[in-house]
Amino acid sequence: MRIVDWFLRRDRAITVGTAFVLLVIFGLIATPVVTSELATGAHTHIREVVDPLDETLGQIGELVASMENSFLRYVITGNSDDLRAYEDASRDVNSILPEARAGAERLDAQAARQADELEQAIRSWQQFSQSVIALRQEGRIEEAQRAAATGESARLVNDFWRRIIALHEHVVAVRNADRDRLDQMLNTQVVLSVALGILGIVAAAIVAVLSKRIARLYEEVRVERDHVAELAERESRRAAEVDAIIENMAEGVVVIDQSGQVVRFNRIARQMWGLPWTEGQYGHIRDLAPLDFRYQDGRLIPHDEWPIYRALRGETFRDFEATYIRPDGRRYYLRFGGSAVRDERGEVVLAINVFHDISQIRELEQQREEFISVVAHDLKGAITIIRGYSELLLRPEDGRTLPAVFQNAAETIDRQTRQLERMIEDLLDVSRIEARRLSLEKRPVDLVSLIRDVVERTEELTKGHPVRVHLRDTIPAVDADPGRIEQILTNLLSNAAKYSYPNTPITIEIEPRKAEVMVSVTNEGPGIKKEDIPELFTRFYRTEAARLEGVPGLGLGLYITKGLVENHGGRIWIESEVGRYATFRFTLPVSQNKQ
Repeated sequence: MRIVDWFLRRDRAITVGTAFVLLVIFGLIATPVVTSELATGAHTHIREVVDPLDETLGQIGELVASMENSFLRYVITGNSDDLRAYEDASRDVNSILPEARAGAERLDAQAARQADELEQAIRSWQQFSQSVIALRQEGRIEEAQRAAATGESARLVNDFWRRIIALHEHVVAVRNADRDRLDQMLNTQVVLSVALGILGIVAAAIVAVLSKRIARLYEEVRVERDHVAELAERESRRAAEVDAIIENMAEGVVVIDQSGQVVRFNRIARQMWGLPWTEGQYGHIRDLAPLDFRYQDGRLIPHDEWPIYRALRGETFRDFEATYIRPDGRRYYLRFGGSAVRDERGEVVLAINVFHDISQIRELEQQREEFISVVAHDLKGAITIIRGYSELLLRPEDGRTLPAVFQNAAETIDRQTRQLERMIEDLLDVSRIEARRLSLEKRPVDLVSLIRDVVERTEELTKGHPVRVHLRDTIPAVDADPGRIEQILTNLLSNAAKYSYPNTPITIEIEPRKAEVMVSVTNEGPGIKKEDIPELFTRFYRTEAARLEGVPGLGLGLYITKGLVENHGGRIWIESEVGRYATFRFTLPVSQNKQ
């Protein structure tokens, strides 16, 4: 009550009321001014930061599209004008990337991070395209064209477009947010201006000033909206250009969203798969269910292992080969690459498959392997005769010995024919592996006994390096071909002996695992460089150290070993520390039958 009585006194009430009115008038006067300044600042941010960055992104997109077209034309035709066009566009891109990054850093941290990712995508594609151009300039035309035709080029370019679109969408979002704030501020100014008109001449004068400012800002907003509409039209044209590029690519392209709707299915894909879809009129992923995709050995590929389903799960892969049988019976050998586009929460929003027809390559490989098989078979027959005569010379029936010169010659012939036989067997095994005609006589095998027998039979091969066999727990029988397992172990022991330090041991460890047995062969030596490990299991590959030191071999042993292990249903890999050791590990499935 005392507080109420205090306010009821006339002079105090007038004082408080006057102060309140003055406070309200001051607030009504000050608030529009402050709001106007904030709106001007928001518009200045759009004009000075967002617009230049968006324009720079457009220039980068146009230059990269030019680089890609010039690159593909140069690889195909070798025209120097195309190479110069590619190099000019590449220099221009490099010159404006710093400008894009500076603009992104002025915008916000997310834009700066996306600009870094965009620059990395451009660098990756430049490195790839320059490596292909180098092959073309060295005269390795077919190799360059094969490299350009792989999914790697499309994957890198698609990655660039995803990055630049993501950054552009972020820039548009920032512009829209600034525009919304600007609209909100302008609406507030209108309301406050009306209120100021009621409060008197002073307020009316302020309203007049603010009205002029509002008119100017509305005009700027109109210009800004026209600019946004122009940018939207430009983006629409770019989207149409991207659609045209995808539609006319030499590779098949399939893009599906997270709901399973097919959003891209280009001309090559429709032709290869024999679907009745037309451009822009695609179906749903469930419409693909009747299609016939098979592994290279003829087994049907389950739907959840199809390349498009793997991409929908977020997997990234390349060089996945499958056989597709069209409804009309026509057969295609396809090589797939796949990746996913994720949103800010990390959820998959698009699944992308790029594939190309390798049927002709497969036919040529089959012809090559058949040729190698025929030639190797004929050579083997001739070498068998030579070896038979050399053995006859080394072991004459009358017990006489040959003169030393002839004895050495006969031993050399015998030794070299044995080496030629091993080389021919290796070539035949390579032919069988690549033609997928490698036959295995599997049965339950006591792996421990087999390994110990192989160690004894290869003592001459590992001379100077004692071989130690260690068991970890009880070892179950494995389902394997004993002859082929001996070949695997012989290759690994020979390799270990070649690359061991003098008088160091070779260790074989046998360890049971779930449904498989792991065998490890370790030698102490110079080890294997990290960059060599992925290439060791390829045909004819030999490390630089092996070539410089003159270590004998064709570079087929580990390739054959990998093929034999995988045909048994196992895996093989390498662990190494340079200067200390190298370990080759492989697995074999446990036998389900009792011996």
